[in-house]
Amino acid sequence: MTLLRRITSLALAAALIICVACPWAAAETGASVVKGDEMTIVNANDVDEEDISTGAEKAIVRIFVSESSSQELLETNAASMLVGNVITFYISREVSGNKNNGITAIVSDRSVVSLTQDTREGSPTEGQMTATPLSAGTCTVTFRNVLDSGKYGNVRLVLTFTVSYLPTESITIEPEELSLKVGASQTLAAVVLPSAADQNVTWSTSDKKIATVGAKGVVKGISRGEAVITCTTSDGIQAQCVVTVLPKKPDPESIVLNLQQFSLLKGKTKTLTATILPSDAKKDVTWSTSDKTVAKVNKKGVVTGVNPGTATITCTAVQGGLTVTSEVTVIASYAPVESLTLDSEAITIQKGSKQKLTASVLPADANQNVTWSTSNKKIAKVNSNGMVTGVKAGTATITCKTKQGGIIATCTVTVTPKS
Repeated sequence: MTLLRRITSLALAAALIICVACPWAAAETGASVVKGDEMTIVNANDVDEEDISTGAEKAIVRIFVSESSSQELLETNAASMLVGNVITFYISREVSGNKNNGITAIVSDRSVVSLTQDTREGSPTEGQMTATPLSAGTCTVTFRNVLDSGKYGNVRLVLTFTVSYLPTESITIEPEELSLKVGASQTLAAVVLPSAADQNVTWSTSDKKIATVGAKGVVKGISRGEAVITCTTSDGIQAQCVVTVLPKKPDPESIVLNLQQFSLLKGKTKTLTATILPSDAKKDVTWSTSDKTVAKVNKKGVVTGVNPGTATITCTAVQGGLTVTSEVTVIASYAPVESLTLDSEAITIQKGSKQKLTASVLPADANQNVTWSTSNKKIAKVNSNGMVTGVKAGTATITCKTKQGGIIATCTVTVTPKS
């Protein structure tokens, strides 16, 4: 057999024609043909029709080898190839001696090489089969002649292929940065180049308490914070994605207490309430006191006077840590109220809008309790904390009155139509 010159490339792009006792036209002389119970590969241009026997159990395989193909297949019936290359086998359904019904091809490991039109249980019609390397490994493709009885004949050709990946050149993660809320999930995509490199990757996280990642790149937010998700190829090349996990609800932007300062008799209690904005922010807060010997506060904001003195009560947002304070003066008995003032003597608000009025009672050890009222509820209304709401266009008077001494302060409210 005359062989083509050796080609050093490992990539195979070959086309095979398999025939049983096929009387094709003459070509160059000197080719060897195996007769009897085996097939062999020869160069298509090296076949002489005088070498072809007409026996029923004799076969020849022709192979067209391109300039980019390896000649090792011709020499050893084995070759190395890369994932992504394709080999096409052209099958001819020739019959000799009324005993052969064609050729069938069987692949040993379909996870390594996928063979289309694999006729494990029969013979192919005239046409082609395509072998596509899928993953690294070794497998065989066995060609057998099939008799009219449906059984295999004695003619066979076994080709062995060793498949490997190209080295990884790069890997990227899409997206490279990700923000998601606690409990939410999103899938990251790994792009490995070239496409013939091993596409298998592993995923890991820098902090499982912040974000987890599954084998398929699905990231889940666990708690507020930042974590780095790393994707690693089989040959150790890495790419990373920075994941920022956000709370389900936004942080409070402001906290307003119903009392910024107040006096409290020893042994008496007063409840502080916190108004948190925006309305969809997380509402959870904690309460603390600067001096438990003067005043204590429970988790609901109820302040109790312990001993005469001054203490600071702090309200802290659980999420975001925003704080606001109120000063409490604990007294043995109230001093007489000397004055009552409001932070605004006149305000203008639109219909449907709100504005809070703040009362200041002096001295600090006087009873700080006040009541609120409006001259016209159809124009403006006010609640027990001094929050004024515009009802319709017009003017109304808001009155604040101390419970001790009955001292009064007023504010004129002008309500304008909603723009």
